[in-house]
Amino acid sequence: MRQMDITEFISEHYLRRIHHGVLRLNHANKHFVLSLLNTWGAENRLEQLDVYRPKTQLDGRDWKVVESRLWTFSSIVPVVFHEVDDPLKAKASRAT
Repeated sequence: MRQMDITEFISEHYLRRIHHGVLRLNHANKHFVLSLLNTWGAENRLEQLDVYRPKTQLDGRDWKVVESRLWTFSSIVPVVFHEVDDPLKAKASRAT
């Protein structure tokens, strides 16, 4: 079964209107993150993007690609990285 692109179930128009984004990455889903950043790279209203990732050692090429693209994206939108025990259970910070 193929992986769906995020824009197949959330329209690009809606994604571009988000003001505060939160990504909870318990593993490096390179295709998901790159698709999302490509959509936001074309146009966005983001004021901040919070990225929650595991504290554990992040090995593998996919993590390196994801982190590199997020750092590049941070030149457009403030990206705040949070290293937590479990990204899926961490309490999100409040938008400022």
